Amino acid sequence: MPIFGLGANRIWWVGGRYAYVAVHMEGYTDHVMAVIDLSVPERPTMIGQWWLPGQWTQGGEVSKVPKGKRHAAHHAIVAGKLAYGTWRDGGITIHDVSDPTSPRMLSHLNWCPPFAGGTHTALPLPDRNLLVVRRRGHDHELCQRRAAHLDGGRSSSREPGAHLDLSRALRG
Repeated sequence: MPIFGLGANRIWWVGGRYAYVAVHMEGYTDHVMAVIDLSVPERPTMIGQWWLPGQWTQGGEVSKVPKGKRHAAHHAIVAGKLAYGTWRDGGITIHDVSDPTSPRMLSHLNWCPPFAGGTHTALPLPDRNLLVVRRRGHDHELCQRRAAHLDGGRSSSREPGAHLDLSRALRG
């Protein structure tokens, strides 16, 4: 299946008919989420796609992403009829993919800013009612300031890279 542009970055496929792929196609600022129908393995077909607003420049959209940041699909992990997508400096999205030809966004959360971006993986654990989110990239100085704020000024008690309670951190 040809993809005109820079191609695929990451694929989520655990068997079955559909694969979810981060692709950088012509006409887009960066990687977007694509749904690939594999019902005929010799002829995979892109049947659906979704992108953050501002990514489809060929369609006239204008990106408002700050210089040095990327709104780019890293990949989506699917659990049931929900896809959990990560978008580097664009945060995470949750999509209803019950109609794979038209993924529908249900939720979008972006914590860049105030935190550094690099959202890499959103791993759903539906049996535990959890979503584990991993990011890459570090803004060590900002993390230290936020850790000091959350610890009441005792920043030495927190190791770099230690867990921060995002629910508390985002409330400031």
